[in-house]
Amino acid sequence: PRGYYVEFGGQFESAAATNRRLALLGVLVILGIGFMLHVMFRSMRDALLIMVTLPLALIGGVAGAYFAGGVISIASINRFHLGVRHRRAKRDYVGFTRPSPAGP
Repeated sequence: PRGYYVEFGGQFESAAATNRRLALLGVLVILGIGFMLHVMFRSMRDALLIMVTLPLALIGGVAGAYFAGGVISIASINRFHLGVRHRRAKRDYVGFTRPSPAGP
């Protein structure tokens, strides 16, 4: 009828505001991590490479454990961490041996 309208409030309104706040903070956190990686490695390419490969490696590890019928335990997470450390050491070595774009 004329003069009536629907207004969502209470718990629904609070949940919507919280979701918006979390989305904004998530974007800010990802940008902050990207900035710190860029400062640490002095290379946007390496920072982006790390930000893309680490989540994909974690997704692949979880999917592999699921499809192989394995369980995700502290030991399997530790193996993932060791793989990440190995990848970083390899990146540091390759970055050290790669010639500089500016020349020697």
